[in-house]
Amino acid sequence: MGRVISTYYKDESETDDYCEVKLDSKNEMFYIKYYNGLNDALKFEEEYPGKSLAYVESAAENWALGVKQLERGQLGLL
Repeated sequence: MGRVISTYYKDESETDDYCEVKLDSKNEMFYIKYYNGLNDALKFEEEYPGKSLAYVESAAENWALGVKQLERGQLGLL
């Protein structure tokens, strides 16, 4: 369980989906957790070992803007 650094909300989402950029201080790594906004259920977790905070926040922002896509059935998504 990491510390939340920032939160991004999907603008055009019927379910108010959001993601949180987190820091795993034990492993010195940033990661993103993607949630379903209707029930706050975790949909997917993506790790970014060796990447900077700016890089990871850019990925989260791109997802919120619809540039970065997460597809069902891929990478553990439900």
